[in-house]
Amino acid sequence: KQNGVLIMLFTVFVCGLITGISLYFGADRERELISLFTVRLISKDPLPYFASELLLNFIILAIIMISGVGAAGFPFIAAMPFVKGLLNGILSAFLIGSFSTKGFGYYALMIVPGGALCVSAMLFLCEYCFSVSVKVFKCTFTENREGVNGARLLAVYGIALAAAILSCAVSLLFRLIFGGIFKLF
Repeated sequence: KQNGVLIMLFTVFVCGLITGISLYFGADRERELISLFTVRLISKDPLPYFASELLLNFIILAIIMISGVGAAGFPFIAAMPFVKGLLNGILSAFLIGSFSTKGFGYYALMIVPGGALCVSAMLFLCEYCFSVSVKVFKCTFTENREGVNGARLLAVYGIALAAAILSCAVSLLFRLIFGGIFKLF
């Protein structure tokens, strides 16, 4: 049962990836806007890039955790992997579409290693918070008033946040190591 939720969340992430790629390659006007945003994102110095990536990850993980304590939070939790996949899909499509092999190398060496760790942490938190939210939802319609273990929720969030920080550090390290090889601008 628990693996089913994780598989569903991973599938939602992959759907977000596919949608992001399709969105980038599907419309010219949106592609120009996305390209402007993405150029700004990847052309930053390493430390501001680290900070913006960390802030985005923190916001997504905070939404997941806050949604986990609500009776109607599970749809929001299920949507966060889609959002993360959408952003990753747009970024990968931009890099590969604009810079071909060099863009693929940039994505594979500087985005994927840290990104995979962050997505794993996000899915780990989503799975736990999804089950907590469903439990809270069921309690609203039954006599069972079993509470949420707040300490465990915070511990799981802390682990996911630590993994997200580590993923940003890995991205920063790979950016410093391989940045000269895959200089796009």
